[in-house]
Amino acid sequence: MNDEHRPLLSDTTIAAPSSPWWWSGLFVTATVGGVLCVLALVLLYLGMSFPKLVTAAKKAVLSIASDESSGEDQPLKKVRCTSMSMDNKKNATGGSGDAMTPRLQRSRSLDCRPMQSYGSKCDGDSVVHCTAKAVAEVVSMDINMRKHTTVFPFENLPNDCQIRIFQFLSPADRGRLSCVCAKWAALMRTSCIWDKIDLTTFPSCPAGDETDEQSYVEYRTRAQKYLRYLQEVRPTLHWLSFAFDIGNHEDGWLECLSCFLKSARCRDLKFARLDWTETPIRTMVESVTWSTNDYQELMQRHRHRQRLFVNFFTMFGSMAPNLRQLIVPFDWSSKSLVTLSRLRNLRTLVLEKYFVVQQLDQAMLDELFQAVPNVRCLILEVWTASGRGLQLYSLRSENLRELDISQCKGFYIRDMRLPNIEVLKMSRRPCYGPLMCTDGTRVPCIYEVLCEGTDCLRQLNEHVLRPDWRDNIYDELNTVLRAVCSCPVHKSSLAT
Repeated sequence: MNDEHRPLLSDTTIAAPSSPWWWSGLFVTATVGGVLCVLALVLLYLGMSFPKLVTAAKKAVLSIASDESSGEDQPLKKVRCTSMSMDNKKNATGGSGDAMTPRLQRSRSLDCRPMQSYGSKCDGDSVVHCTAKAVAEVVSMDINMRKHTTVFPFENLPNDCQIRIFQFLSPADRGRLSCVCAKWAALMRTSCIWDKIDLTTFPSCPAGDETDEQSYVEYRTRAQKYLRYLQEVRPTLHWLSFAFDIGNHEDGWLECLSCFLKSARCRDLKFARLDWTETPIRTMVESVTWSTNDYQELMQRHRHRQRLFVNFFTMFGSMAPNLRQLIVPFDWSSKSLVTLSRLRNLRTLVLEKYFVVQQLDQAMLDELFQAVPNVRCLILEVWTASGRGLQLYSLRSENLRELDISQCKGFYIRDMRLPNIEVLKMSRRPCYGPLMCTDGTRVPCIYEVLCEGTDCLRQLNEHVLRPDWRDNIYDELNTVLRAVCSCPVHKSSLAT
């Protein structure tokens, strides 16, 4: 064939053969399979490399911890994990980083950022820089999975911290803890732990087969043993409360209390409640018959108990010069008033009644206000005879802020000189005996007494006075006066 008759390629149109439909599906399947194989190889490689990363991190932390415990300030080492090939299986670590801090082992948060966030590049080896927090987190997670939670090391606390914690426990709990070990028993004898002594809440014996008398004997034995223990401890008292009959020599409460107070440090005592008249937990045995001898014996016991209290209160006053609050049944003797005058730091004074009917004259009341010039709050309970010939009293104090005479019986006021009084609580409570005269006696109106002698009064009982209460008697004030005033205007008779 000649060249001129040979067809040119440009002049020839070649029709592509039509591909069957299954050819496209085969191509897509092969592509997806190849991608999955590549991903599987990558995951397999990472799974082989991660345990080596953890092992290297552990070794780095252990080396850093050993350097830190030895006092050397070593720089933080960065862990570099190199890709492992089938021919060369070696771990490469190196480089230097930020300075090591003591918080490494105490770090709890994970702060492991990608490598690119630190500006590093992935060349042949994939380098991972782990911060101190990341390393500590990896190790702590592994340790927590392998070991149980440790108990708080209370015994490793300083003794001062343990003593401070023991102060919040009740005396019964302290007694139980003192039996745990010798160290705790020694710490329980620290004087500052026993700064608050409340003998009124000392638990009694549980009810059982014993009689009331046997239970009381058991209670007395335990309470006196507790007082002897406190006597050995020599506590630094800030708060004291007891209720024992000091006149009963068989029980021996007076001797135990005296020895306890002599051994204790009472100069920092701020609060004291001294109930020396009775032991509430002891059951009273009532007599079937009543005779003159019983009455004489009762009066003799009262006088004997009062004499014991005078000596006890004198000793107590010399031991607690910084007392600020005192609650005590008062006998109104001259020696007891002298003891009160020694307590120059008293701010709150509560004088409860001791005997049913007491002889209280104006001179004793004046001596009381002179003995306690710094008292701001006074609560007074006195029972005196009412009726014809009753005595009217005058109240004079420059510094008194609150006065409560609502528990008094037969205590009527003639006048007041209380320029700084702000709160006054009172009531109308006559005290009549079977042979006392109940005829009405003229008593000054309490409203006039208050207007003349109280410049700063703002509250009468629970009623808050209006600013113009001295100018007119409004309805609320009139209601209060009818409840407290014994004058003929507000009350027709003392007996009603």
